[in-house]
Amino acid sequence: MLINKNTIVTPSGNAAVSELDGGLALIDLDNGNYYHLNKAATIVWNAIQKNTSVADIVDLILAEYDANKDTVLTDVTVMVEDFIKQGFAKAA
Repeated sequence: MLINKNTIVTPSGNAAVSELDGGLALIDLDNGNYYHLNKAATIVWNAIQKNTSVADIVDLILAEYDANKDTVLTDVTVMVEDFIKQGFAKAA
């Protein structure tokens, strides 16, 4: 599926989550792999838990960081695609 700014992203239920050093740790429930999320990735992950569009996630990031909107859209899209590829999220 092609991810764009209107894509709604939802959790897949395939990760255990724990707070860790100002971010989050995700543990893949299938293979036990561990992923540490920084502050920006934590914002994205928390938004995904609320079935949020990519555009709304971009707005959340822009509210926290002084950054170029197009750059943030690209970065969020890549991050969402990675969460989907890892099986942590899905596009609705």
